[in-house]
Amino acid sequence: MYENWALDLKNSFDAGIVTGSRLKIIVTGSHSMDLSKAASLLKGRQGELAQEFNVGGNLLFTPLRFPEVVEGVRREIDELLASSRFRRPGHRFELLKELSMGVVGDELVRIYDEYFSMLNQLFENYLIHGGFPRAVKEFYTSGRVSSQLYADYAEILIKDSERACLDPEILKQTLTNIVDPRKHKISGRLDLESIKPSKVKDEELRRYLEYLTSTWSFFLSYPEKKDLSCTPNMDAQPKLYVLDPFIYYALYSYLNNVPDPFEEAKKLASNEMFKGLLVESIVASHILLAQQLFEHVPHVEYNKVLMYGLRESSEIDFVLCINKAGETNRFLIELKYRRQVPRISTAMQQRYLIVPTQKELEVDVSRRVVYIPTSIFLMLF
Repeated sequence: MYENWALDLKNSFDAGIVTGSRLKIIVTGSHSMDLSKAASLLKGRQGELAQEFNVGGNLLFTPLRFPEVVEGVRREIDELLASSRFRRPGHRFELLKELSMGVVGDELVRIYDEYFSMLNQLFENYLIHGGFPRAVKEFYTSGRVSSQLYADYAEILIKDSERACLDPEILKQTLTNIVDPRKHKISGRLDLESIKPSKVKDEELRRYLEYLTSTWSFFLSYPEKKDLSCTPNMDAQPKLYVLDPFIYYALYSYLNNVPDPFEEAKKLASNEMFKGLLVESIVASHILLAQQLFEHVPHVEYNKVLMYGLRESSEIDFVLCINKAGETNRFLIELKYRRQVPRISTAMQQRYLIVPTQKELEVDVSRRVVYIPTSIFLMLF
């Protein structure tokens, strides 16, 4: 939150202070409000150390993705992935492309046949503990997550807003509306009026939303333009997602003075309506970070990676766009995380519609649809 930090680093580099003193500077922080501007200012000034990362020196640390948790808590899965090419992002991307062409790769079939029950249970656990490393460790060592951890996260997020020249009380009122499970705000279209505190104008509210997205607590997905060009329509109504389940539970419990956040998390996750929305957010967050995984780039324009499809008579949950080797790859994904999955009728298209489910693995050639369990689909990310 240091004002003009990137400009000061640029001036130091240009004055020869960094190279002349043989300094290695690593800048860390919990916010990304000006990261895009910083990347532009420091272009060409991130040297050998940055090249070691092969991403231009800009690293975004988010909570652990589902496959990272799986590898960490189940040795047999870790050994399976270590003995195959599955850990290579390029290979995972090829498996994703195969799905979009109606082919379920042999490795995915093997994982389904041998490990589906295990992965499904791990995913149900992930809905409760999320991807924060300490929360994961506490869950698998003591069977629960401490109340203090939830409170610590919520307090940091809310109190830090003062450093961004925001009013923590207005932020709390806004968050109270967002994380009310009865209002179904996550994984839905963002209606400013429904989350806006009284006497707060739209322009002011947008500053609070910018803060929440810059802290990677929440993020927005815009609809793809009608020309199907992997270009978001930034003037249209976005969808609002929470990055990680733990974030949701921490904020909800803190704002509502819940005495046992862990038990409340289990209660919320047992509600089928809420669970469906939470799973949609989890899938969205994994898709959002896909370009970082599949293609090393110095700065990802996240609104051009994850979109949703808006048609005259229907809506597609996710449009995933990955630019790789000079080619734009466009994937259509429709989440159906429920006990009974309805058969989906879709217009004939060049690629198959990918449908993450609770348990079904099937290729419907006539309708050009691939059904795959969400727990296995997320292993690709």
